[in-house]
Amino acid sequence: MKKILFVGALLAALGSYAAASEHVKVYHGESCGCCHNWAKYMEQNGFEVEMISLADEPLIQKKNELKLPLELASCHTAIIDGYVVEGHMP
Repeated sequence: MKKILFVGALLAALGSYAAASEHVKVYHGESCGCCHNWAKYMEQNGFEVEMISLADEPLIQKKNELKLPLELASCHTAIIDGYVVEGHMP
């Protein structure tokens, strides 16, 4: 089962964890603006970011596939080294 992290806990660990070629896959809603800001932050900290824009229904389906409880769902979901990271970043 994939692990679910809250973004705050992840951000605290990112500085020491990021490897130059660590890949992050970000699934985000089509109208989301904060997701691109978060992706830029991740890139500035050594991650390679792949952005995948999805309409509402496919995004919900993806979150279900990842076993993310919908009560924890936000506008973007990232996969980093097998971890599911969910959270809104202004």
